[in-house]
Amino acid sequence: MAVAATTALFLGAISAQNRRSQERAEHSERRLLMAMGGARVAVWDWNLDSGELLWSEGIEPLRRTPSGRFASSTYDAYRKLIHPDDLERVEAAVAHAIETRTPYEAQFRIIAADGVVRWTDARGTVLADESGRAVRMIGVGIDVTRQKELEEQLRTHDRRKDEFLAMLAHELRNPLAPILHATNLLTSSEDGDAEEARQVIRRQTLHLARLVDDLLDVSRITRGSVHLDRRPVTLAEIVNAAVDMWRHLIAQKQQRLSIDIVEPPVWLDADPTRLTQAIANLVHNAAKFTPADGRIEVTAGEEEGVAVVRVRDSGQGMSEDVLAHAFEMFVQGPPPLDRPHGGLGLGLTLVRRLVGLHGGAVEASSKGAGRGSEFVVRLPVAPAPVAKASVASAAPAKRRARRVLLVEDHADARRILALMLKRDGHDVRTAADGPSAVAEAKEFAPEIVLLDIGLPGMDGYAVARQLRALPQCDGARLIALTGYGQPEDRELSRAAGFDEYLLKPVEPASLLAMLGE
Repeated sequence: MAVAATTALFLGAISAQNRRSQERAEHSERRLLMAMGGARVAVWDWNLDSGELLWSEGIEPLRRTPSGRFASSTYDAYRKLIHPDDLERVEAAVAHAIETRTPYEAQFRIIAADGVVRWTDARGTVLADESGRAVRMIGVGIDVTRQKELEEQLRTHDRRKDEFLAMLAHELRNPLAPILHATNLLTSSEDGDAEEARQVIRRQTLHLARLVDDLLDVSRITRGSVHLDRRPVTLAEIVNAAVDMWRHLIAQKQQRLSIDIVEPPVWLDADPTRLTQAIANLVHNAAKFTPADGRIEVTAGEEEGVAVVRVRDSGQGMSEDVLAHAFEMFVQGPPPLDRPHGGLGLGLTLVRRLVGLHGGAVEASSKGAGRGSEFVVRLPVAPAPVAKASVASAAPAKRRARRVLLVEDHADARRILALMLKRDGHDVRTAADGPSAVAEAKEFAPEIVLLDIGLPGMDGYAVARQLRALPQCDGARLIALTGYGQPEDRELSRAAGFDEYLLKPVEPASLLAMLGE
């Protein structure tokens, strides 16, 4: 009896140990399956004689099939899921592995049951029987769809970068030739030709300035360093100013323009300059891609409590592919070599981001190539401002000649700007560097200092601080004249004592008006 009891206890202990071992094995298997699922890995076993193909359950989410569908199947059923363009290559890799007893590796696409295409990285080993005949292949299948998508995105971004750099080189070179030719014409022409040359230089210089501004604006907005100077403004003011910027181009191309701004006035809380820039880019886009005698329609008003601007044209339209990426940076339709429309592919990117900064949205639509396009901007409406009592303004001060110190290290820029200022009646002295500027100021006692920031040796900020310490410059207006336009540059200029900050190239009429105030 004691022996029987002891035997029973011993067998019970063995049974409990077996149960614990089995539980540990099942727990280990569950952990392995979870890890494989997280890594998007499935294990497979293919019987080469019967064609039976066994899969771990991890294949189901990868193949997007119902549970149990692929736990047991056949190779013939599986091969029907392989993308037709990849099937020949996959079967060649399988045949080579079986024939040479070498590892099998292949990346290919699978068309899942719901039509979704996914990429698989399959790897396997051939097993042989005692006679050396291949009887089985075992291996794993890894879902690499996300990796392939990222690779394609990198290739797309790299291609767009190369296309953009090519466009940038082309667009920046284009204005240089007419500027050079016009300059040559100025030296040996009659008065009429000289005036035409001056107009060419002006147009092309403004074109270069716009290209640079677009590049800088995209950079600033991307980095979140654009500050909006908001104030109450009507939608009509924005739209009219935007259209006025491109009326000359529309008239030159003999296009038909219609503007419909619905009353009553729609008020916005916006930065007029930035929002006008956004709408103007849409008008310019319409003018560029619409042929002569084509139509451009601009409508604006309030719809369901939202300010809406629509810009329609009868131009070349957009394909579905271009439309899907229209607001992405550097994206343009495939251009011919002569690039009649020009541009860097930044205009619509700026539109979307500037409108977004104002809490709005923009969308594009087109019925296809040759059927025109429509852009719709939606912006939040603001309450109308409270009217203020008008105050009689003082009569404007009469413009008078000033003592101007011009500090500029670029010789050509210094000479031509000094000439322009002298022709406007100002008494002008010049300096090419910081120490010369300080010495000239002590003798000249300027009323206005036009000071470049990027000077050799002593930069413009240091020069400004020294000028502010001179009694001869007490009360002088310091105006930064520079190509640096980042917000931090403006902050440094204020800290150094500048009164105004002007970005090159400065419109001559604006500069002369400022000096005469």
